[in-house]
Amino acid sequence: MGGSADYLRENWVPGWLDYAIVVWIVTVALWMGGAYLGFSLYRNVVMIIYGPVLGIVSEKTEAGLQSHAVPPNQQGSVWRGMKRGTLMSITSLALSLVVLICCWALVLIPVLGGLLLAISLPLCQMFLAGQGFFDPTLERKGHGIRASLRYCWRNRMRTIGCGAGFTLLALIPIVGWFLAPGFGIVAGTRSVVELMDTGENES
Repeated sequence: MGGSADYLRENWVPGWLDYAIVVWIVTVALWMGGAYLGFSLYRNVVMIIYGPVLGIVSEKTEAGLQSHAVPPNQQGSVWRGMKRGTLMSITSLALSLVVLICCWALVLIPVLGGLLLAISLPLCQMFLAGQGFFDPTLERKGHGIRASLRYCWRNRMRTIGCGAGFTLLALIPIVGWFLAPGFGIVAGTRSVVELMDTGENES
């Protein structure tokens, strides 16, 4: 990464910003960007591979939270559930890339840009992670992908909270990689059920 930072400094950073601190900021930005992309890929691969299982866990969780039976998934077969999960993961990955590009632009702001980058990237990743775990329940409620994203944005603090729990667990090697998806889908399902039962829509 250090070599990449030197290359960027020599070829892309204006002369008036050619200072040692710029190399440090660019290096940190590259490390964060790499970690961000790696985690995005891991999360989306998990959602695709475990999509059908997570959907079943979500249904069982919702049934346990409500006194009435949860209607069967209106989307149909396991194949359609995998298709929905794949489309959602592709959408989420595309949004992750857009966020990464926008956040990297913050590096051009001396000092403050690095701080904003360090705050923005984790928050965006947590939001997208939480949205992925809200989605199976929202799908059963008839929300399309756009509607699911809008719902999660309206309830973004709860969504980020769910994603934060998943992210922290995923940082635990091996054990966390298996526990995190289960925690995420249970927390996401509980959140959607509670929000819909109470009629809350956080600003």
